[in-house]
Amino acid sequence: MKSHAQKPIETESEILPFTPRNWLSSIREIFGDSYIIKLFHIEIRTFQRWTAKRPYVSEESIRENYIEKHDHILQRLMSEGYTDIARAIVAHHAEITGCTIIPISEVSPDKTNLHEEMLDDYPAVTKLHAAILNSSPIDEVRHLSQMAKQELDETVALYRAKQ
Repeated sequence: MKSHAQKPIETESEILPFTPRNWLSSIREIFGDSYIIKLFHIEIRTFQRWTAKRPYVSEESIRENYIEKHDHILQRLMSEGYTDIARAIVAHHAEITGCTIIPISEVSPDKTNLHEEMLDDYPAVTKLHAAILNSSPIDEVRHLSQMAKQELDETVALYRAKQ
């Protein structure tokens, strides 16, 4: 595979909003049609439809592409209360790019008493430390680290609310 120089992004509007069509079009530009066709086992016409630009095709007509399906899975996990699984999937993708995820919603303590909230921190930190001492896979350690940070953030949020 040949190396591609990273294209500088001139403005934020070039990347936002990043629709499934934008995603697939970028991949098409970088790797060419044959890469996606082989990877997803699709016909060239299907890939052309997924990446076609307006006015030739609407966003609705490309709903069957793999990126849209991935989005629907995440949305359903979130709507059915499986936030931890949805975030683990996104965290996996973020890790590939050297990033982490941070929930955009405010931290909401699950205890009303500061002492109880502080005690709630220990199990999460203990699990993290045990995973490290047991040489657990890095993905597991990162997940446990995020869980411990969440517990600590809840404690700080409750402390701040009591001030």
